[in-house]
Amino acid sequence: MNEAQNFRVTQLLQQSRYPDAEAFLRGVLTQEPDNPQALLLMAIVLTSMDKHTEAQGAVLMALRQDPQNAMAMSWKARILLALDRHQEAMQSADEAIQLDADEPFHWTTKGLIHANRRQWKEAEAAARSALELDPDDEGAHHLLSQSLLYMGKTHENEANISSRLADDPENPIAHCNPGFAALRRGDHLKASVHFAEALRLDASCEMARDGLIESYRARSAFYRLYLAFNFRMASFSEKYGSALMIGIWLLYSAIRSFLKGLSPTLATAFTFLYLMFVFWSYVARGLSTFFLLTDRLARQALRPREKTEAVLVGGGFSTGAVLIGLGVITQIPFFSLLGGVLAAQAIPASLFLTKESKAGRLLYGTSAGITWLCSLVVLAGIFIPGLPKSVFMGALTTGLATVGVTTFLAAFGVAKR
Repeated sequence: MNEAQNFRVTQLLQQSRYPDAEAFLRGVLTQEPDNPQALLLMAIVLTSMDKHTEAQGAVLMALRQDPQNAMAMSWKARILLALDRHQEAMQSADEAIQLDADEPFHWTTKGLIHANRRQWKEAEAAARSALELDPDDEGAHHLLSQSLLYMGKTHENEANISSRLADDPENPIAHCNPGFAALRRGDHLKASVHFAEALRLDASCEMARDGLIESYRARSAFYRLYLAFNFRMASFSEKYGSALMIGIWLLYSAIRSFLKGLSPTLATAFTFLYLMFVFWSYVARGLSTFFLLTDRLARQALRPREKTEAVLVGGGFSTGAVLIGLGVITQIPFFSLLGGVLAAQAIPASLFLTKESKAGRLLYGTSAGITWLCSLVVLAGIFIPGLPKSVFMGALTTGLATVGVTTFLAAFGVAKR
């Protein structure tokens, strides 16, 4: 690649014009199919477009042409991280550091892998290594702030954030970090101010847009409680997080068994409360987004997928809960069954609509599809009395089993991205 071509691709990347950058690079690679620089840039562009499998192919071709290219090795690590191949990603990050230990990008890559595995102490150390090499590294500053936030080092994080804002007040990421810190404290108003300022500085900043939506959702105390729960869960490392989920289940089972010996009614009430906790942990985001649809400003900021999540998850669950309540009051099973179908599909739907990785969308998309199909059959059985009972019961059992298995897989971090 010549200097003009490299400048053109860099310009397109800065403008987030990824399809144009991809088309331009394909033209370059037609003339120079083995050019390592063009192959690496193609990998970066494809990664930005979430085409991680194709990006992996491009970066591997770049490394075949130039095995000692530390930047290509570091991008390989980031792509493997996006594919949830954490161990291989860490190996590649370490190789990149061995090839060029003075490049902060490689240390930030390593820190991102630790952060993804909720190893916050190690992520902090990697971020500080990057900042020793480049005190202005934007990615490393964000990683450091995130690490301090989840480790509960509030005062240290506040000092770091204030210093960064004073040094670079026109940097959108410097405003995102105090925004997330404010969300952690439950101060959604201050968070929205910081995220709005970040978007004023850079209207294309996805981190700021996502943060602003979170601050809108956090207007609800219901969602603030959910955020606090998520922050607490994220502060545990990956292995301890799974152990905590097992502990919660064992505690629930023990209490339920004890209550059953005292009173079946108490045991049933406790089971209902536990199920509400499970549903809350999955539908709180969708339900809060559903309420945002009534806010013109917030509604305009939502992506199409988030609006779909609002309708299917928030709308489905809230309508289902109302119908279940109506069924209990009127003693008409029709309402309770219809409400149960609408509420139950909210868990697979929420998981499918919030996953970014191909594996996550495939796994939870399949479970959501099965649940929706079973729901349609059950609804048909409600409205069409002639439907065979075996078909109705088969769909009901399969749907409930799918929801149960899906919840179990998600609780233990299967295809978590």
